[in-house]
Amino acid sequence: MAGPISFSILISLSMKFVLYSCTTILLLTTILTSCTKEKASNLGLGATEEISSNIRVRFGEDPYNLDKKLAFIGKTEKNYPCSNYIIGYNLTTEQNTIKISFININKPGICATAFGPATCSIPVENISDGDYKVQFIVDGAMYEYNIRIQNGSYSVLSQPLSSGVIFE
Repeated sequence: MAGPISFSILISLSMKFVLYSCTTILLLTTILTSCTKEKASNLGLGATEEISSNIRVRFGEDPYNLDKKLAFIGKTEKNYPCSNYIIGYNLTTEQNTIKISFININKPGICATAFGPATCSIPVENISDGDYKVQFIVDGAMYEYNIRIQNGSYSVLSQPLSSGVIFE
């Protein structure tokens, strides 16, 4: 009696293996053939757009950095369809001049589905107390401010602007 039971167990295991293999192949085929390929720009991966809004900037502790380093925090006045759009920038410093060029708006690969401004956090390393000239550049236009940094806080010494880059 031991022979037929072993044979039926072997057939049962073979059937399970065949069924498992067929199911796996069918599932993989469905997944691979049902997806359409799109360009990264259609999906919003790495896509950019021009800056078409005023940018409001403040200076203080970086809310996105656990070390609480000082940073320029920027946000557009315009709201975008995803709350995680990012303002692209370049930062250069030379003596007491800080130059920030706002380049574009970067669309996220995955959308945080809530309307919100594009934002950026621009950390400033090794900044000491003193008077600084801060130049913001957007689309070739320069917006210049004079600021005084003292004990981690700042004051704007020049007249605030009402458009372009608004330093608060």
